[in-house]
Parts: sequence; structure tokens; C-alpha cells
Amino acid sequence: MSLDVHFLATKMLSATEKIVETNWAITRKYFEFETKIFAEGLIGIVKQRAAGTLCEEGARKYIEGQKLAWKTVLISVICLSLPIIEQALDAALNAVRWIINPAVGFELL
Repeated sequence: MSLDVHFLATKMLSATEKIVETNWAITRKYFEFETKIFAEGLIGIVKQRAAGTLCEEGARKYIEGQKLAWKTVLISVICLSLPIIEQALDAALNAVRWIINPAVGFELL
């Protein structure tokens, strides 16, 4: 399967919208931006794993950094609580877990 940033970001964004619901109109552009960045990072991990240039531990650390960045940016710029932002992140990652985990060869998400 060829991975595509737009495909992953769309899946992630759709899952996020279900969590944010009533605040979607004012937060959508921020979630669009963050899901695109996260999707790009996930594809980068897949490519590096396929090339043998990223170990499992490195991939896990990268994901933890991406999660922290997601939370930090969104808590800084939008009017949602940290629990909602974390739920949106979990939903976004759950939406692409079935694609990413097999592609990297271990349970990353």
C-alpha cells in the first residue's frame, strides 16, 4: 500500500471532528494543520523503517515528540481543554493505526 499524506490526514481529521463537535467551526483550521504535520511524520517513519534507518525505539520517541507538539500547539491556540485535545489525538491515531502499525512492523500507535 502506498501511503499518502492527504489520505492519512483526512482519516485523522474526520476522527478528530467527532470529538471536537460543537467547537469544530472555530478549531478546524488548527486541527487540519496539525493532522497534516502528524501524517507527514508518520509517513517519514514508515519510509525510514523500510530503509532500515530508524529503529523501533527511535520511532517511538519520534511519535512521543509529535504527540507533545500536537498538544502544545493546540492547547496554546484554541479554546479546548487538554482532555479534549488528548481525546482528539487518540481518535486521530486510532483512525490510522490499522495502516501505520503493519507498515512499520510493530505496534507504534
